[in-house]
Amino acid sequence: MESESRRRYLPGTLILERAEAFHPFQGHVLVCPGSGVALARELDRKTPISAWERERNEIRRTIEARGYDSKRGIFVQAFDSTDMDASLLLLPTTGFVTYRDDRMLRTTDAVMKELSEGGILRRYPAGSDGLAGERGGYL
Repeated sequence: MESESRRRYLPGTLILERAEAFHPFQGHVLVCPGSGVALARELDRKTPISAWERERNEIRRTIEARGYDSKRGIFVQAFDSTDMDASLLLLPTTGFVTYRDDRMLRTTDAVMKELSEGGILRRYPAGSDGLAGERGGYL
């Protein structure tokens, strides 16, 4: 968890999914220290829970400030971006937000509106990855 904390603000390319580096935040949610806190408490393990809670809260504040488009009221693909990404639909599975959270409802609507093409849901907008060729989609 400490290594993730140190590198969490470094841009990446998501394993060949983009031609240039950018900063998606979904990975931070998935490895969020909140999971470690809950597990440590459940197993009654001696861990630096206070430090993990501070880290979890900092990650949440950063995502809500830089991974959220306040004009549209939706979560976005990456920090300081306005692009959509279908992986945002997984946010409730991490416990970051609930399915009924107004921000998540608006995000879901935006994903469907912006990324749905003839019954296929695209991961992100066509051509936004800077790579040649077409990408598949979800049914």
